[in-house]
Amino acid sequence: MNEGNFNGISYPNLDKIKNILFIAGVLFSLITLVFFRKNYFWDLELYSTAISAFLSGVTAYSEFNELRFVYSPYVLVFFSFFGSNLSLFLLLFYGGVLLFLLNNKLTKELFVFSIMSAGAFVNEFFIHSIMTGNLTLFLHFLIIGIASCQTKRSLFYFLMVILIASIVKPYLLAYLILGFTIWTDNKKQYFFFSLLTIVVFTIVFLSQMVFTPELYDDFIFSLHAQAIGDSERAGRDVGYAPYFIFGYFFDKYYALLFHVIFVISISILALYIYRLISKHIYCAIDLQKILFFMALIVITLLNPRMKIYDFWIISSAGLGIAFTIGRYFDLFTFKSSLAILFLFGMLLIFLEYILHISYIRVVRIYLPLIYTFFLIMCFLYWKKHQAVKFNLFK
Repeated sequence: MNEGNFNGISYPNLDKIKNILFIAGVLFSLITLVFFRKNYFWDLELYSTAISAFLSGVTAYSEFNELRFVYSPYVLVFFSFFGSNLSLFLLLFYGGVLLFLLNNKLTKELFVFSIMSAGAFVNEFFIHSIMTGNLTLFLHFLIIGIASCQTKRSLFYFLMVILIASIVKPYLLAYLILGFTIWTDNKKQYFFFSLLTIVVFTIVFLSQMVFTPELYDDFIFSLHAQAIGDSERAGRDVGYAPYFIFGYFFDKYYALLFHVIFVISISILALYIYRLISKHIYCAIDLQKILFFMALIVITLLNPRMKIYDFWIISSAGLGIAFTIGRYFDLFTFKSSLAILFLFGMLLIFLEYILHISYIRVVRIYLPLIYTFFLIMCFLYWKKHQAVKFNLFK
């Protein structure tokens, strides 16, 4: 195996491990596609059904097959321009975004890690999120893709895409955080532009109350009915964010408070860990990757309604951090950790799908976060003791 050399110490090339995990991820994804072969693009179908209802004079915010259209009036009106061709337009948009994504080195790497994560963590989250046909997944792609261009010109497009995407999903405004890891030359200027973006978003979003008041009321009702319902807890369709977990023990307001506290704590911890890691990694590009991936994880966790087309980022970015650190780590320890991770992932699949233990899904979603934290701790311990031949599993 080829090795790199930093400060007189040789570090392994991990391409062979990446190739194995990529093949495993492709195979597992194909199995997922076969298993769910009768159920593709259900969100696309919902969009088309809602638009057809709207164009025929019926409210688009009714319940369709136990699902609701939960996009704001401006999005509804925009979609209505395409009529029966909406699905075709969105599929072309999705294809264009994927081509753009694969044309950039960093986002192409993230896409590869997304496929690899299916093999490493034995999860179907990435391929399943594509199968939903949900617009949000491709908005994630587009924002991350533009951010990774990392030029002054791309800053304008980055802010514009966030502004537009946030009209679709307001929590995507959190991607403004990502800019602080990229445009670091003039943070005051970036802060001003971010603040301006938030102000414009607020004005545009609230203007729907003035220009489309009835549709806005229907939208709020539909969103509440889909996500919250009559529950005093977190709600019936809020995904698997920390808010959902806290909602099992507290009412929704306390759950949201603890969600915010938890994510702030994770953010502070991530910054502290990054400072520790930066003392031991000698490549500026690798350090920027780690910070970029950490920011993606924090942004994803911020969303109190973290669905499958959101939380795939935790798996992908977590694996990205693991492999970036792995280049500076003991090879046997890194390989052993991945082997144990795979076996544990197989066990969780068995518990969820064979024994039908539903809460295992939560463990599987947060497994990448736990593994990434565990590997970083091992890496820092190894570096602290300056034992190049140290490994945890011998």
